[in-house]
Parts: sequence; structure tokens; C-alpha cells
Amino acid sequence: MSYPTRLLPKINYTYISLIDQKAVLFYNKKNNQNIINDFIKEILKRRNAYLKNGYAKVEFGFSREDQMKKFKWLLQESVITQNEYDKLVNELIKNSDENYQSTIGFKW
Repeated sequence: MSYPTRLLPKINYTYISLIDQKAVLFYNKKNNQNIINDFIKEILKRRNAYLKNGYAKVEFGFSREDQMKKFKWLLQESVITQNEYDKLVNELIKNSDENYQSTIGFKW
């Protein structure tokens, strides 16, 4: 048995992937493409500012390895530049020997 099929018009869209493997779709029309692009740029700008402010810093209550992973992720996501990454890594290495805490919340 065959079922009738409908041909749908090609839909042009832009999307933002979300952390839970879902996405937000923006349907493109000729007159709204610039608005969509500006909106997405603003979302990414605010996201990056939030992440940079909250996570682009050396925190001695966490392991050196975890912080290196965090900095690498920020670099891969273009939240920080290569120069900022290098500075954070150098600061972590420079200060970790004298300030590193072996147990979270306690200095020995």
C-alpha cells in the first residue's frame, strides 16, 4: 500500500544548537535575515561575556588539571583568545606551587 506524499517547499533556516542536543530554529525570509544575524550575534556576545566573567580566572580551590580543561574549553568556544589562554595558563603555573590547595577550601 502506498500513501500519498506531499512535496514541501524548501525551508531555509538558521539554528542555534543547545546543550541538550536540541536547537532553536529561526526561519529565514529575505527581509529578516539581518535581524536574525544580529540577534544571534548578540546572544553569543552575552554568552561569551558571562562565561568569561565567571570562568576565565584562576581558582586555587580546584585541581590544576580541571582548570586547564576549563581554559581549553573557553578557548575552543572562542570565549577567550589564544593570548588570554596563555596568560591564564602561565598564571596558574606560576602561582600554583605557592598557593595550590590540596583539599578544597583548606590551605596547609
